[in-house]
Amino acid sequence: MLFIGRVSILELTGVFMLGVGVLLNTAGLATPGLVELATYGGYMSLGLWKYCWREMCAKYKYETVHFHDIQQILIRGQVFAILAMVSSCLGLALTFTSVALRQMGKPKIGFLHVISFVAYKFSLAFILRTLIVCGVMLQPSILEIGYSFILSTIGGIMILVGNIVFYLAIKKVDDTPQHTRLIDQS
Repeated sequence: MLFIGRVSILELTGVFMLGVGVLLNTAGLATPGLVELATYGGYMSLGLWKYCWREMCAKYKYETVHFHDIQQILIRGQVFAILAMVSSCLGLALTFTSVALRQMGKPKIGFLHVISFVAYKFSLAFILRTLIVCGVMLQPSILEIGYSFILSTIGGIMILVGNIVFYLAIKKVDDTPQHTRLIDQS
């Protein structure tokens, strides 16, 4: 296995995928394009936080939302989106900490890997819940999937794959004898 310092290339690949996945998921949940509604004047993009029609965007005012059924869906989607972003950022911070400690030659801290693994699993669960809640808005045939929905889905998939790659890399490095790692580094 190839190493850069004390960190394997596989670990860095996992961290890169996790970082890109968190970025895509956050961008997808923060932008107003989860679903699109065809109107007479063009498309209206609906996001969790605001909506856009033509070139104008506005935040939702729940007292004046004409889509009264969508109001509860949006609130639930916002809660799950916030939980997804917080848990994925926590997992990413713990992953960076783990890699930094390994690079500095500190002793193995196994609970960091477990906590970050669990944080990413919670993040994936919340991402799925957000997408399912927003998918409920797609029931009428006039609504279509928007670019934010796709960004968030791709981000969730990258978080899943990056988490698996990172976890397998950690397990493989931990199972590699110390003298083999020293030979590979020279």
